[in-house]
Amino acid sequence: MDSYGNQGHSTSRGDEAIRADSHFPDHTEASASSLMGKPHVSIDTVTQDFVSQDVPQADDKLKEACGVVGVYARGEEAARAVFFGIYALQHRGQESAGIASSDGRNIRSHTEMGLVGQAFQEYDLSRLPGYISIGHTRYSTTGSSDIRNAQPIISKGTGVEIALGHNGNVINSV
Repeated sequence: MDSYGNQGHSTSRGDEAIRADSHFPDHTEASASSLMGKPHVSIDTVTQDFVSQDVPQADDKLKEACGVVGVYARGEEAARAVFFGIYALQHRGQESAGIASSDGRNIRSHTEMGLVGQAFQEYDLSRLPGYISIGHTRYSTTGSSDIRNAQPIISKGTGVEIALGHNGNVINSV
């Protein structure tokens, strides 16, 4: 059992996947296998196979959790895909939103207080080039609702730079 009371199975992700077709009607039949020339499998089929009568149903209790999305897509602008991902996860955190993106050499990021649609404009996404990107929507459980606590967090060391977004509390950190 995790800290949110789930017993290793959850139907909420499957339910979100089924409803994705209402947000992206032109993409309901897209799948990795169809893009690679393999037999087509729709997201509805995969979801129906995953969600069965044997899986305990999610309860309606409030659960605190940030929204975290990651995309690796060579030749694509990953930040744009991450934007749509965190927009879809806006219900997971509404205090701040952020995206970090990398071209494999440099990391650029943008974080703002507020909702995803308020935090990002087209200009902001254009300044986040790269094929690797992570995004975060914050629901604070500790710490103030302040831009200093917005994520992803960028950390630089000798010869290394990393962007990190997480869901949880980091204890005894500086």
